[in-house]
Amino acid sequence: MTTLTLKPLTKTETKQLAALEENVKTGLAVVRDQQYKIGESLLEIRDKRLYRADFRTFEDYCKNRWDMSKTHANRHISWTSTRQQLLESGIEMPPAKESQTRALNILPEKKRGEAWSKAIAANGGKMPTAKIVTEVVRSMESKAARPVQSPAPTTRYVNHTLMMRDLKRKAEQNGWDIPKAALKFLEMYQS
Repeated sequence: MTTLTLKPLTKTETKQLAALEENVKTGLAVVRDQQYKIGESLLEIRDKRLYRADFRTFEDYCKNRWDMSKTHANRHISWTSTRQQLLESGIEMPPAKESQTRALNILPEKKRGEAWSKAIAANGGKMPTAKIVTEVVRSMESKAARPVQSPAPTTRYVNHTLMMRDLKRKAEQNGWDIPKAALKFLEMYQS
């Protein structure tokens, strides 16, 4: 096994590293701000059906206008909504990434702040990863009234739950008759 020897940076390299890291820090802040604006805008476009002049569905709009799946658009929307809710509840360090909110979104709104705070605490007071948030949510779910044999939420479970909630909401708004298979699917994941 070879050992890697770390070499100290020169003064010039140290300054260069500091300047480059500042660029990364600034760039990430801009990206996060833009992602929030994307989610906020897509939410309004979807809810007000502002796509209807050129597209029949929000899914068509996302695909043809932005080359984005409806699922990905809904992730932006979900992140934006959950982040805003956490900020309004007094959370000082809201999720910085969409992936951090996926597991939170399977919890009722009133439990999300508690789960997020636990995830921050579990990570030593620092921004938790999506994996840590998922572990906290799993822990909270297992302590809830669910049977012990219930599976812990996975990314697939979270995505299906969000998809089915969206389907149910759209069906109710548009007066659609949800096929029995979709209802069975919905019941399976909500029980």
